[in-house]
Amino acid sequence: IYLGEDDTGDENLSQSTAAKRQGDNRLERGERAFEMASSIAKAKGWDFRWRMVKAPDIGHSAGGMLRADEALEAFSASEPELVH
Repeated sequence: IYLGEDDTGDENLSQSTAAKRQGDNRLERGERAFEMASSIAKAKGWDFRWRMVKAPDIGHSAGGMLRADEALEAFSASEPELVH
């Protein structure tokens, strides 16, 4: 999961009750999705090969995310360390 550390605004972001349970902003929602996937994999005994990469000083900007130094790590084909 590739997240912008400053993606904490709420413009064009669903504010429904169900959406708010996922987090107050895109950063929180991405972190929560990662944590939930990791927890489910652990509970089921599945390999979890996701990784979380965060781009510092980037908000809700596709261009900013793609130009960030962290983009190479986020889109790398190399396998992340296996977490059990």
